[in-house]
Amino acid sequence: MTKHSALTVPLESITSCFEGIIPSTICSCSREGIPNLTYLSIVHLLDSRHVGLSYQFFNKTRKNVMENPMVQVVVVSPETGYQYRLNLCYERTDTEGPRFDRMKSSLDAVASQTGMGQVFSLRGVDVYQVLDCRPFDSQAPAESFPTADPLPELDSFSARPSPC
Repeated sequence: MTKHSALTVPLESITSCFEGIIPSTICSCSREGIPNLTYLSIVHLLDSRHVGLSYQFFNKTRKNVMENPMVQVVVVSPETGYQYRLNLCYERTDTEGPRFDRMKSSLDAVASQTGMGQVFSLRGVDVYQVLDCRPFDSQAPAESFPTADPLPELDSFSARPSPC
């Protein structure tokens, strides 16, 4: 894959979008141009130009990607609700190693929380090169927002019922 210019929005400026708090969507197209849209639990930030998507049971998406490696993923900032469109190109699937192990742990945690432990089975980590990242809505800023630490407020709130 050839080198591309700088991303419109650097991935490092929207890291909260990759925490799996809000599911992402992926759109793929068959060789004939027929689209398929589905949800992803987590889009993993691998480095400044790559993301990892879980390869589990997305049979139609998988078929489309093998025919046409270009996909589009929309990630959402849990702090602001802003959406960012990632144009991606499939590179490879990792079926072992540190990336696979990290994604398997994350997927196992999501499966456990949702009672889907018997359903989720990671087959691989599909590695995609990020060709561009831009705000989905032209009103969304291209810079990140400072994140507030919600834990002190949550601790204070949680302590209130204890005297009851």
